[in-house]
Amino acid sequence: MNEIIMNKHEYFKNENIMEAILKFTLPEEQYEFMVASKASNLAYVISELDRFLRSKSKYEGINKLGIDELREEIRRLCEENNVFTEVFET
Repeated sequence: MNEIIMNKHEYFKNENIMEAILKFTLPEEQYEFMVASKASNLAYVISELDRFLRSKSKYEGINKLGIDELREEIRRLCEENNVFTEVFET
């Protein structure tokens, strides 16, 4: 089976782009709406957190980080990317 892999830039150059509309009943589905509207920002935060952890492990030789340090990094990345902590269930 041949697998075609495209990065996001190649994907968006595709002529056959489809449109999707997400509908939410507000205010009942406010949380779901907030998560969906921030999904790309959340994906970026996760990617940056992965890079942060890789750097700590590979270049600094740190394989064990404290939970508080990880939580601080997640919140810092969220703040930088306009993802508010309301998307996290408490």
